[in-house]
Amino acid sequence: MARKPRPAVTTIEQAFKDTFKRRWNGTASEATALANGRAAVAFLGADTRIEAITSHDLDDYQTELRDQGYRPATVNKKVQCLVTILKDSARRGLLETLPITPPALEENNAKDRVITPAEEEAFCLYFDKVGQTEASALLRFMINTLARWSDVARLHVCDLHLDRQPRAEVTFRHRKNKTTSTLVLPNQARQAVLPILACKLPNDLVFSYSYYEFRVLFNEAKAFMGLGHDKALTIHCTRHTGASRLAAKNCSLSLIMAAGGWKSLANVKRYTHFNTTLMQQVAEMLEG
Repeated sequence: MARKPRPAVTTIEQAFKDTFKRRWNGTASEATALANGRAAVAFLGADTRIEAITSHDLDDYQTELRDQGYRPATVNKKVQCLVTILKDSARRGLLETLPITPPALEENNAKDRVITPAEEEAFCLYFDKVGQTEASALLRFMINTLARWSDVARLHVCDLHLDRQPRAEVTFRHRKNKTTSTLVLPNQARQAVLPILACKLPNDLVFSYSYYEFRVLFNEAKAFMGLGHDKALTIHCTRHTGASRLAAKNCSLSLIMAAGGWKSLANVKRYTHFNTTLMQQVAEMLEG
């Protein structure tokens, strides 16, 4: 029997493009996967052959990400993206052996950075000052809906039901867990988006920013506030902020999970310490 020919040499850039096309293109995690994949390719070098990538390279990549100030959860996701690319290459017969993956960093989900009400006002003050009132609307909308960036990036005007009775609603059609959610729209979020909808058509996007454009504005506002050094303060903090505010108002974790589109209660247990009523009930039961 004739031996199968060895597969053509594949670079990490080629492997990433192939995995992205097969696995992530068109999904809710597309933007994140694209950013993480490009970061891995840039670190290793686009022309690096996949068979030349070693366990030391993965260790060095993890260390580099930590040195750049990324939180453990983000480091783990970025490293896992690279590992997924290599595993897909091996599955397609392009790689004979896989390098050993470094142990995942321990994640401490109890210390998520939240945006204080004063910081929220300062962000909006800066956005309005530089003529980016839509950025103010976006920030307030994300906080008050617990939305991910992928939720708001694909939100169309027709997904907002502002006149629905008894309360306005919003439909997120492309959530990260591949579900569609229709939620009551808090009045703060409704009031935030009303001014920017005047000249938009039903099929228009509600928010016109790309992630890069909004991140630039967000970081400029941080610098304006004297928080440029605070690497934990990111756009994703809007989601933690909304959830923590709900927990502080004694909202149950199951309702927070539903509002934010989390897959399980394990993902929202980090907000338990904000719920003082729950802690009081626990103390009373122990004392009884």
